[in-house]
Amino acid sequence: MNEGNFPVRALPDLRSRRLAFGMEVTRKVSKAGIVVMGVHYQSDDLISFWLMPGSKTVKVRWDPENLGAIEVHLDGAWREVKAVHERFEGVNLHVWVQARKALRAKSASRKAWEEEIVYKAIDDIEALVREKSVAFGLIDTSISDARLKHLEATLFSGFTTVPDRRLQSDGQDMGQIITPKPPSFDRTHALEPNAAQAVDLGQPTAGSPGKAVRRPNSPSQAPKPASKATWLPRALDEDQ
Repeated sequence: MNEGNFPVRALPDLRSRRLAFGMEVTRKVSKAGIVVMGVHYQSDDLISFWLMPGSKTVKVRWDPENLGAIEVHLDGAWREVKAVHERFEGVNLHVWVQARKALRAKSASRKAWEEEIVYKAIDDIEALVREKSVAFGLIDTSISDARLKHLEATLFSGFTTVPDRRLQSDGQDMGQIITPKPPSFDRTHALEPNAAQAVDLGQPTAGSPGKAVRRPNSPSQAPKPASKATWLPRALDEDQ
């Protein structure tokens, strides 16, 4: 090789850069995983580690340039752990801080935010950052340890991203299909009238066979008209 010539080496990938230059902090593993700057991270390795007895405090390395994943030191080795929400892949700390500030401006006391609202805030800030980077150059995303602790204590304390509150479809059409059924028809009961019908029809009942029972107001037994009294004059000599 000629003097002054050096082999070209590829740029380090995201994980190598995160391990080499990432900020190191300590976190406690919980059932939900690990939280760094309000971003939740979870993996099968973390779940297995959480189920094991012993201390749950671990070392974490993360890159402010990309919040999509972190490195967690488990069982003597660094393990990559992805963010629970894929939208944080490629999102840098500066964008995320500004997005969180925008959400707090809408509601200072609100801690749980739906995914759609959080993602919209990130999209808006990224659009602004692109405009500023074109006009004024690259934006510095570096952060000090003191600044990091301050942001987590004030801006991201208790913050969480929750699923959207929407009705989950079961894949079926709306409503309920009801198939009509033919009415049940008992020929035995239809051909044999009961006792009440027999009384109305003037037919014999089971209690008095052979005799027709008629109601006073039965249509088949109409009342006879009253006979009219005819007045005749008496003879003149009857009282005499």
